[in-house]
Amino acid sequence: MKKQGKKENEPLFHHVSKNMDVHGYRRNYAKDLLAYVEQNKAYKEQGLKQYPERHEYRTLTNKQTGEKEIHEIKSEYYSPHDEDKKYLRDDLYIVSQGLGHNRIDVTHSYIK
Repeated sequence: MKKQGKKENEPLFHHVSKNMDVHGYRRNYAKDLLAYVEQNKAYKEQGLKQYPERHEYRTLTNKQTGEKEIHEIKSEYYSPHDEDKKYLRDDLYIVSQGLGHNRIDVTHSYIK
């Protein structure tokens, strides 16, 4: 996506007003991008090639030893505890990269 009337590395805004709802804009962007990724397979494939390979980890405590263990998450879906909806992890990952995040749980907070 190209910024009309701006050079490639030129900021979109030179000043961000305190009155701007930046998080609201990011929320709308995240929701719109997720809908687009879910509907556009070619865009999704391009996004997955563009960004580093997704790796997610969870730290769990071993009940027998009490030691913390790190496990890579292999699940295809992200299913938050407070919702019935499931999201494809790759879809959320593309949105997270678009927002400048690496964690899909942070991205989920924008779209719910």
